[in-house]
Amino acid sequence: MLKHIATVVCNKNYDITFVECYDNSQANGGICFDYNRCIIDEKSDEQLEYIISSRNDNTYLEACPGSGKTEVVGIKSAYEISQWSNECGGIAILSFTKNSANVIAERISKFLGSLSSEFPHFIGTIDSWIHSYISQPFGHLISEYPGKDGDRKITLIDESSISPWLNSLNTFDYFLRNKRGINVPIKVLPNKISYDVENEEWIFKVPTSGVNINMTAQKYYDSLAVQEYVKQYPNYTVEKVRDKLRDCKNSFIKKGYATYNDMEVICHHVLDRKKGVTKRIAKRFPLLLVDEAQDLSWLQIEILRMLQEYGVKIHLIGDINQAIYSFKKVNPQNVKDFVSTNFKKLKLNTNYRSCKDIVNTCSKILDIESTSFQHTNDIIDSCLVYSYDETKMEEIPLGYQNLLEENNIKIDDSAIVARGWGLIRKITNSTSKDLNKKEYALSTAIRIYEPEINENLSYSLELLGLVLAATLCKSNNTSRQHFYKPDVIESNIKWRKFLYTLLSSLSKNPRIRDLSQTWSKWCTVLKKEFLPHIILAANIADIDNFLEENIKKYEHKFRSPTGFAKLEVFGIAESPHDKYSDIRKTTIHQVKGETLSSILVLSTEKNTGKGEGYWKKWLLSTENEIGRFAYVASSRPKDLLVWVIPQESVKEIELLENRGFKFKGSINDLVTRT
Repeated sequence: MLKHIATVVCNKNYDITFVECYDNSQANGGICFDYNRCIIDEKSDEQLEYIISSRNDNTYLEACPGSGKTEVVGIKSAYEISQWSNECGGIAILSFTKNSANVIAERISKFLGSLSSEFPHFIGTIDSWIHSYISQPFGHLISEYPGKDGDRKITLIDESSISPWLNSLNTFDYFLRNKRGINVPIKVLPNKISYDVENEEWIFKVPTSGVNINMTAQKYYDSLAVQEYVKQYPNYTVEKVRDKLRDCKNSFIKKGYATYNDMEVICHHVLDRKKGVTKRIAKRFPLLLVDEAQDLSWLQIEILRMLQEYGVKIHLIGDINQAIYSFKKVNPQNVKDFVSTNFKKLKLNTNYRSCKDIVNTCSKILDIESTSFQHTNDIIDSCLVYSYDETKMEEIPLGYQNLLEENNIKIDDSAIVARGWGLIRKITNSTSKDLNKKEYALSTAIRIYEPEINENLSYSLELLGLVLAATLCKSNNTSRQHFYKPDVIESNIKWRKFLYTLLSSLSKNPRIRDLSQTWSKWCTVLKKEFLPHIILAANIADIDNFLEENIKKYEHKFRSPTGFAKLEVFGIAESPHDKYSDIRKTTIHQVKGETLSSILVLSTEKNTGKGEGYWKKWLLSTENEIGRFAYVASSRPKDLLVWVIPQESVKEIELLENRGFKFKGSINDLVTRT
């Protein structure tokens, strides 16, 4: 089996040994040049079993953390492509991010050479595949978009866009009941409206603030504002709400526009209603490989199911225990149900990343069966828990840095992670004069901008408000509680809309968004382009009068931080600049898929809200996403896993000790070792 695989994917001479082949590769800079032994020869039986598994079976490969999944997918893809003989149809190898897709493509090209021409195959994101092969070429069959000069290509509009021209389209009036008890109509733009195929319900984003809140037609109809209206006009039903939302969206699509969500809905409708198209797609791509399959939404699964009915074979590769994207309507139970029938089940159950103690502790966090391990180290205690003093949280990075140095672990191969940026802010010395500098604040606001995650969005808006307080509102009293709103602006809603519009606009400007450029170049861009974005956002948010009064006092100077003019903005913007910036500080979502030497998982002080960032909630939520946050974070490190919890939680330390952690006292005490 080994020789067969190596012959197919590496062109290995069948008559020489793996050792001889590896030596030749080392001497000539071949495929295995960067490896300690032959790539194929080092693979385990379970990895090889999947590589040679039949392309004629639907297969679900369950891959635990650190199992070498990405490389196995790369070799499997190369194995199938090398033997592919169907010139009219190919394999679609799909992932969820461009970065992941590029990594897989690099693994494949290691064996097959340049992939400048992939035809008849496709390697990329599931979104780009749906758009390129289904929604764009066949969407007009559903949308009735006539096109222009024979071109029926759909123009993609971002769901967060509030560009003025969208107001000229068919919009939906959302009635907001203000403090005086008056129903005030506010326009809902058509790109804020979507159709939930799973629940057969219309949804729209509430336009009253930058916070990402979705409302169903039924929930809106049941609201106080609408029910007051119904008392006067009893014929106004929830179906009329749905009809109006449907009309707005259909008008939008008939004009040739669509959001990313719309494109998936269009794809679903095409495959469901135009069976001839479904047959064509099935012939064009008879085999689909989907990496990180736990992140499939219900609608994406339905798209795969319809293709499967026409003979497409599907290989899903992933780990249900690492599904942490519920805010994108991802429910891992849907994946479980999909693979429960007509799928062959295989496993990658050996963790090559983490040492034994970390592997066992991660299993106990979710109360699942422990996987085997291969990695060993010399660290006596690999799973530690410390407490922290809530009044000295800024000391946590320095204490962790000292711990890393004691264990000879590289700082640049470690990270501090939390559920959201709000907690990260508390340990980055956010009251320091450096963070309050507008350049750092703006770079960080753009770097962490994630409109789907409310906590991250809120932090970005606060930082942007701080920037405006230092540039546009210097002569006004501002309120940090309301994102640094000037006291002369009465409406909190208008100020939040202004900030959200400005932040969204800045993030779409390629010259401002590019944080890989030097501080010197980036600040030069800001001097020229920041103010025009402010003017546009102020117009949309209807605060022109305020702008007219303050624009003459606008502080347009942006300066490179001392000593950083020739350095990349990105390195400092990832977390606010402070005296402990050597250690990366980020969120759990940002490290998903990574391998690190060590990680510190930071708990919130209290179990508030949903408790997604609180240590005890992680341990008591083994059946849902909250527990999976802890599992994903804790399964990143190779050698040292550290949890840090609030001081008052020490009385319940037994919960952690039962899962393999060793309590070492206060992390603040480690600071004194410098």
